[in-house]
Amino acid sequence: MRGSEGIADQAIRWSARLHAGGLTAAEEAELASWRRAHPDHEHELQIQLAVQQAASALPRGLVQRLYGGELPQRPVPGRRRALRAGALALTAGAAGALAWTLRDHAPPEYFASHTTPKGGREHVTLPDGSELVMNTDTRLDVAFHPDRRLVTLYQGEALFDVRPDPGRAFIVDSALARIRVAGTRFNVRREHEDVQVIVQVGAVLVQSGRWWRRHDTRLEAGQGLHVQADGSQSVPRDINMAADLAWVDGRLVFRDVPLARVAIELNRYLVAPLRLADEQVGRLRLSASFWLDDPEGIVAGLPAVLPVVLARQADGGILVARAPGNV
Repeated sequence: MRGSEGIADQAIRWSARLHAGGLTAAEEAELASWRRAHPDHEHELQIQLAVQQAASALPRGLVQRLYGGELPQRPVPGRRRALRAGALALTAGAAGALAWTLRDHAPPEYFASHTTPKGGREHVTLPDGSELVMNTDTRLDVAFHPDRRLVTLYQGEALFDVRPDPGRAFIVDSALARIRVAGTRFNVRREHEDVQVIVQVGAVLVQSGRWWRRHDTRLEAGQGLHVQADGSQSVPRDINMAADLAWVDGRLVFRDVPLARVAIELNRYLVAPLRLADEQVGRLRLSASFWLDDPEGIVAGLPAVLPVVLARQADGGILVARAPGNV
C-alpha cells in the first residue's frame, strides 16, 4: 500500500483487489498484516466491502448516475498483469466514488442552510468556531459529520476562516470542485460553469474532474485558480488580495478593468440589470474603489469617471452608452 494514502484510500484499494480476485500468497500476507496493524484498518475495510455489496444490488443505471455518468471503456492491454492492473484501478475508483456518495448522504450531526439576497452579505459562526462570510446572492448548506465538516456551495461566494480539527477535515463542495483544508482562510466563488478558489492564509487542496480523470492541486497562501465545467484547472497564479477580497470589507476595487467586466461584477449586486450599449463602451477601462452598500449609487456615479451616459429602461435596468462627442 502507498504510504501517502489515507486509511480510507488504502481500504478502497484492498477491497478492489479482493473483488478482482487472484491474490498471491505474498499479497494475502500483506493484507493480513495491514488489517492487524490498526483497528481502523479492519473497520474501514468492512465499510468498503459493504459498499461493494450494496453497489452490486443496485440497478446499473443508478450506479452510473452515482458515479457521474457512463464509465469509460476499460483499456485492453496485451499482458495479463496489465489487464488486472487496469481492472483494479477502475474498481478502486468506482468504489471510492460510491463510498463518498453514500458517506455524504449519511445523516449529519449538525445541519444548517444559509442564503443571502442580491446585494446582501452575512457573517456566520459555525459550531466548531470556524467562521464564514457570505457575499451577495449566495446559497450554501453546512453539515458536520463525525469524520468531516462539509459545506455545499450551490451558488455565490464565501470566505472561510477554518478552525483546525485533526480528526475532521473541512471540505467545500461546489459540484465542479472539492476544496479540502485543515485550518486556513480561503475564498470560493461559484458562478455558472466556473469556480474560483483563492487562499489567503495556509494551504488547500483543490480536487476536480471525474474519478478517472482527477485533478489535484495544492494552493498556497496568495495563490488562486479557476476550475472549468469539464473539471480542468487553470495554472495557479498570484492574487491581488486587496482587490479580489475587498468585498469582505464592503468594497469593490477595480484596477484598469474593462467596463464589460465591471458590469458583470456590479450585476451580482444589482436587482435591476446594468447593460452596455455595445462592445465599444465595454472596452472602456476603469480604476476605482466603491462602497458596496449602495450598488445603484455606483452605477449613478459612472458618468463622473468615464465618458458615458445612462438611460433607464422599461424593466428598470440601466443602459450605459458612450457620451455624445466621445464615440
